[in-house]
Amino acid sequence: MNRANSLVIWLLTVALLFNIIFSSHARADRLNFHSEFTYDNSDNETTDKTTGQAASSMFSSFNQKYNLDFSKTIYPYLTLAGGTFYNLNNTTFTSQGVEIETEQK
Repeated sequence: MNRANSLVIWLLTVALLFNIIFSSHARADRLNFHSEFTYDNSDNETTDKTTGQAASSMFSSFNQKYNLDFSKTIYPYLTLAGGTFYNLNNTTFTSQGVEIETEQK
C-alpha cells in the first residue's frame, strides 16, 4: 500500500503542476483518473484417504490499476493529450510451509 500512496501523491503532483503551468483560464478539456482494486483469496485443505496425510495451500492476490489521462485544446486545431497507466499485482502462494511471493508491475 505504500507504493500505492506514493503513486497517488505523484499523480496529484503532476495534476497540480499541469494546472500551474497553464493559467487559470487554460484548463484541461478532459481530465480522467480511474483506479481499480481487486483482492482474491483462497484457502484449501485436502486429505489423502488412503494415507490420512493432509495438505494445505493458501493463495492471495492484490491487484491495483491506476489510469490518468487528459486532453487540452490549445489552439483550434492543436490538442495536447497525455496520460499514464500503472498496474501492480502482488501474489502470495503457500503450500506445505513453502511461501512464494511475486510482484508484477
